[in-house]
Amino acid sequence: FSAHRPFKPGKKWSDLQLDKNLAQAMTKRTDGKPTFAHQSDAIEHLLGPAVSPLVVTTGTGSGKTECFLLPVLQAAIQDAVQNKGRPGLTAILLYPMNALANDQKKRIDDLLEASGFKGAVSVSMYNRSTTEQQRVKLRERPPHILLTNYQMLEYLMVRPADREALFKGHRLRFLVLDEVHTYRGTLGTHVALLVRRLKAHL
Repeated sequence: FSAHRPFKPGKKWSDLQLDKNLAQAMTKRTDGKPTFAHQSDAIEHLLGPAVSPLVVTTGTGSGKTECFLLPVLQAAIQDAVQNKGRPGLTAILLYPMNALANDQKKRIDDLLEASGFKGAVSVSMYNRSTTEQQRVKLRERPPHILLTNYQMLEYLMVRPADREALFKGHRLRFLVLDEVHTYRGTLGTHVALLVRRLKAHL
């Protein structure tokens, strides 16, 4: 026996602190349906004046990704407009598996294209398959949004060339740990210390 109660509805996408074109893209993507309450609460908190660390835990299919992805995109869009495309990190998204990161990058690219910001906001992936040539490009022109995993982030922190170049001129506002429940025990401790090292470096 299973009982599935509907998630509480939230505000319209257009009523949130989102770029008009981004809100329209989300309205179209969701067939005109409003947000769920946990989505609008999370987005308003992360884009509000009293922003602080936030954990979102809710059921499968409830749109947890939008809770962090839209604030990340909004921050990158604002940065691209204000800084006229100047390179520099505004968000790092950590994923436990490359498959998740690949899916997420496609979603980000689709939303940026639908909202007219593809090209203005840069998004890059850094994992084991990233070539040396691609790494050189990342150093020369850091993206707004970097998708990676904790192991690769640690490599970036210990390699002097990557550490100094990739984080140079950063305007980092968001560090996202997707599927955070996977970081348990010793691994959880390791990731926590890695985050502290990142904060210290930044």
